[in-house]
Amino acid sequence: MEKRTWIKLPGKLFVKLFIAILVIVDIYPIIWMFLNSFRSNKDIYSNPIGFPSAFDFSVFTEAWAKADFGRAFYNSIYIAVFQVTLIVLVSSLAAYSITILNVKGKHLIYTFIVSMQVVSGQIILIPLFGLLKDIGLLNNLWANILTGAALGLPLSTMIFKGGFQSIPMDLYESAVMDGCTDFRFFLKMVFPLAKPTFSSVIIYHALFSWNEYLFALTFLRSAQNRTITTATQVFFTQWQANWTQLFAILCLALIPIFLLYIFMQKYFITGMLAGAVKG
Repeated sequence: MEKRTWIKLPGKLFVKLFIAILVIVDIYPIIWMFLNSFRSNKDIYSNPIGFPSAFDFSVFTEAWAKADFGRAFYNSIYIAVFQVTLIVLVSSLAAYSITILNVKGKHLIYTFIVSMQVVSGQIILIPLFGLLKDIGLLNNLWANILTGAALGLPLSTMIFKGGFQSIPMDLYESAVMDGCTDFRFFLKMVFPLAKPTFSSVIIYHALFSWNEYLFALTFLRSAQNRTITTATQVFFTQWQANWTQLFAILCLALIPIFLLYIFMQKYFITGMLAGAVKG
């Protein structure tokens, strides 16, 4: 037993060392960005990995005012909440119909949904611009909400389908025999059992919506409708960039997604594995 333990020890140490390196690689850019938000452009250019001489948090208030961060933050939250809500509602019900219910042609429907994964937002950007202009949604927050939700539905449906496959059909059949409706079964049984899958979809698409830049730049033209990603443009001029204030704003932009992940992390990995293995 002692010999086997000594044989396994180098492997365990290697795994722990590898994980530690990955953690450092992931966390270092955030720490570097936070530290450089307290340094001047001259200091950053002369020594990019230097340490700030003082921590003056007034840079955050100055950057907040210059970027009108309060309005940009509200716009990003507004888009993310409604976009994720639409994606979760539509894709979960679609996956429920395909996986649990006896819907005619559900395999063909699912094949069509999966095929939509090949459609890239960049490819349909110009047609979408013309469509939104014709229906009067250009320069409206709902332009980003609807387009982002439409592009997010295929992947979310696939993830939900993988998560719902772990629910026994005997449970559904017993509930139907007791007079339970399909929608009631979804609310009372499917949702509680598939919380990890719901959490995974929420975190993934909230992160995607929060970081989205191309659609926000194209569809939301006025300064009043800027999101956090497009509000960072104010820190760039023709000849230089204010890296200090830019890093300060980016640090503030990380907080909502970080908090969301902290509160939902216990479900995230389980849900992603369920969707990946059983999809």
